[in-house]
Amino acid sequence: MLQGRKFGVGTLIITQRTANVTKTILNQCNTIFALRSFDQTGLDFLRNYMGEEYSQAISTLQQQTAILVGKASSSARPIILKVGDFSHKWSKSADKEIVVIKE
Repeated sequence: MLQGRKFGVGTLIITQRTANVTKTILNQCNTIFALRSFDQTGLDFLRNYMGEEYSQAISTLQQQTAILVGKASSSARPIILKVGDFSHKWSKSADKEIVVIKE
C-alpha cells in the first residue's frame, strides 16, 4: 500500500477499529469519511487529522451522518454531511439492473 501511488493504485480502507490498522497505513490516507465512533484510539487519530472541534463531534453524530476531510473534498475544512440510504439498491429488483459507466 505504501508503494501503490507510484503505480497509480489507490486503496480504500474501511474499519470500525483503527487500532487494528497500523499507523503507517492510516497516515497514508488522504481522505477520511468518519462515521460515529466511540473508540478512543480512533478518536485520537482523527483529532490529529481533523482537529479538536470536529473530533469531539464524532461520538455525537446522528445515524447516516459523516465528517468528510481530505483531498477528495473541495473544502479546506472538514464537512459534516448526510449519507444517503442506499438500501433500495440492494433489493432483488436492483440485481436485474445493469449500470453502464462511460469514461
